Order: sequence, then C-alpha cells, then structure tokens
Amino acid sequence: MTLTTHIAKRFIFGLTLAGLTLGSSFSQTAHAAPVPPLVCGQQSDLALYWRWSPTSSPPRADNFTTTTDQGERDALAAGYRFVRIEGYVPWGCSPF
Repeated sequence: MTLTTHIAKRFIFGLTLAGLTLGSSFSQTAHAAPVPPLVCGQQSDLALYWRWSPTSSPPRADNFTTTTDQGERDALAAGYRFVRIEGYVPWGCSPF
C-alpha cells in the first residue's frame, strides 16, 4: 500500500466516523498516483528536556523539545534536564 493510499483510507475512515459517505460510485480499491520518495541530506535529533518548577504557583513540570544546538544550550541554561531523543527530523530533502 502506498503512502497516498494509506492517507486516503484514513481520510475516508474519518469521514465515516463523522457520519459522512462518498456515495456508491466510490471504490475503496481506487489507486492514487504514487508519491515519489524523498532523498534527505541530513537528520537532526529531536531532543526532549524536562524541568520541575516547585517554586511556581502552582508547582508544575514543563517539557521542551529542540533540534538545534542553540536550543540545547537555552534548555540547559534555563534549568532543564535532558531526558531522551524523541526521534529524528530530516532536513535538506528533495524529490528523488
């Protein structure tokens, strides 16, 4: 199943949940044009940072995510602690 077909089926499922239909002329086996793959030059870590603020009113926890070195420095300077890498963000992508 192509990505486009997968997205189309999820869209149709959402319409069905909303009580809408596309009529009897629509076929669930319709084929969309293939989506060309992307070639990405680089990827960045999506880092999660966490901070507990007991002195705020009311006390609260806060999350911060970043992909940049500057964001990492800002998070550490603001008292956030590194938790984990949430995933990876591709950049520099172009159609294949």
